[in-house]
Amino acid sequence: MFVDNTSGTTGTPLKVYITRKNLRYWYALCEARWRRWYGLSIKENWAILGGQQVVPPTAKRPPFWVWNAALNQLYLSSDHISETNPAAYISALRDYSISHLFVYPSTATYLAEHILRLKEDSTFPKLRGIVTNAEPIFDWQREILTKAFGCAVHESYGLGEMVIAASADAHDRLRLWPEPGFTEVIADADHQSLRAGQIGRLVCTGLLNTDMLLIRYEVGDRSGFAIDSPEISDPIRHPILLPIQGRSSDMLLAPDGRRVFWLNPIFYGLSVSEAQIIQDSISRLTVRIVPTHGFDQTVLDEIEKRLTAKMGPIAVTVEVLKAIPKGPNGKFRPVICNLSSEQIMSFN
Repeated sequence: MFVDNTSGTTGTPLKVYITRKNLRYWYALCEARWRRWYGLSIKENWAILGGQQVVPPTAKRPPFWVWNAALNQLYLSSDHISETNPAAYISALRDYSISHLFVYPSTATYLAEHILRLKEDSTFPKLRGIVTNAEPIFDWQREILTKAFGCAVHESYGLGEMVIAASADAHDRLRLWPEPGFTEVIADADHQSLRAGQIGRLVCTGLLNTDMLLIRYEVGDRSGFAIDSPEISDPIRHPILLPIQGRSSDMLLAPDGRRVFWLNPIFYGLSVSEAQIIQDSISRLTVRIVPTHGFDQTVLDEIEKRLTAKMGPIAVTVEVLKAIPKGPNGKFRPVICNLSSEQIMSFN
């Protein structure tokens, strides 16, 4: 079996096991919905702006990316975007003839803001599409991305657990994919199923990954089913999801001014059942963890090692708790940046 790490429900890491057969089916489904709906193809050169470490965090000069020839994919580091290097990212997209992007909205918007300041609209290669994932996208982010890259922006939603997925139709409404599993919307008080138009907890039963069945799995997000409007016609007739509530993670600010996103891999493979990272100053992080079997001092040392590798020289304090306090929605934010807007803007 292949194994993948996810942040899991309410920020708890989870290992997902899957065979090659079912993994192929999942990726084929993603290709059909993420690309075919928008007239894109995996045969074109495309790029992903992601959180994997593809170059050392200390790198100050390009390239901030690697080329994956097998997938026609340019993997761009989200950890190296700053006000000093948007032109390098533009050059990479142009040099590799990139047609479309897969991005985290927060990361891509940060890059787009710097691109717009260059005022190189006449020379910047326009893309044919952007697909967002991992976070909800806000209208102001969509506006900035469209202006910077000159193309449509399509939202998607899904989980590494492969129990639910959705992607946007031509009217920017999330259409639920039926193949991954059965989705319920459950009330907070009495745990009963809710009617269309009502917001509740998403509870999913997986149908695609028969290698690791997740039954009535609470994903930690909130949404509901929308009532399809007869006034708005669309060839895609899958059920409509209301905007997803949750999944918005703060970024962290590195001492050298870099914005650092996607911190989930810090805890992959460690004896930690829950984790939360809090930044109260530019020079210090507080990490709250709930340990599990096998936890010892080496886990604490590894957390500090991984964080400093991603953030640069920064003090790390780890608090070992029995449980991380939850918010009113029963979830906790895995990443919290308490820096003021003035502190963040001082690095622009």
